[in-house]
Amino acid sequence: ALKRIHNSLLPSSTLPREILTEIFLLASTTHKDGLIVSEWVPKMSWVCHSWRTLALDHPLLWRDIGEALSETWTKEFLIRSRSAAVYLEI
Repeated sequence: ALKRIHNSLLPSSTLPREILTEIFLLASTTHKDGLIVSEWVPKMSWVCHSWRTLALDHPLLWRDIGEALSETWTKEFLIRSRSAAVYLEI
């Protein structure tokens, strides 16, 4: 509980949810050497409780499925993307 309070006082926690979502969406469409970088989503959810909640609950953040993902993570991305259009990298 104390860690959550501490994290809520950090500058990154004062960003409105809508702006942070836009930042996450921009990061999710970043390409590296022509490949979609989808592995960042789970890592972003480890930063703090509020980032985790936002990252786990936003379907558009889970729509880019790269070939480097394991079968377990691919299934997780499909579940979390809900009804959003999914982009598969094969």
